[in-house]
Amino acid sequence: MNCSELLMLALTLALVLITAFYAGVTYRILRANERSVKAIRDQSAELIQLNVYEKRLKVYDAIKSFIGGSLALGTTDDDKLTEMLSETRHAKFLFPVDEDLKGYIDTLYRKGLDLEYKEKEIRAEPQLCTRERLEKLLEESSKLKDWFNSQYDIIDKKFRKYLQL
Repeated sequence: MNCSELLMLALTLALVLITAFYAGVTYRILRANERSVKAIRDQSAELIQLNVYEKRLKVYDAIKSFIGGSLALGTTDDDKLTEMLSETRHAKFLFPVDEDLKGYIDTLYRKGLDLEYKEKEIRAEPQLCTRERLEKLLEESSKLKDWFNSQYDIIDKKFRKYLQL
């Protein structure tokens, strides 16, 4: 083997070693990138969950506030009803369909509307109502207020599994 062949062999071996080194470095970089991508995906999933949690909490707070205001005032009004609907309008997208929270919110709205109309009729001109009609309105209003009062525990049960961190 002459000197030029030996030099060529040494250069080929050096080239193979350099290629193997770069292949090893590239593999490590790819593995590190895979771990980084996984970490970013995990963080993104956590951020999405946190964002959904915050939106669910706003729906919960809006319902609690609506019920609390209705009980404190003994009635509700169009502004409070509209505000509750506005603050809970995304509930159907934030909760599973089987929970039917949108249906529950609709029930709150309808019962709030019933309470408002009954209270307005009671307060409007009680002297124009017959005694029987006034008693019936007072009884229905009382039942609605009892129903709203019972919703505090029901709301907590409905939302508990979605608001635990």
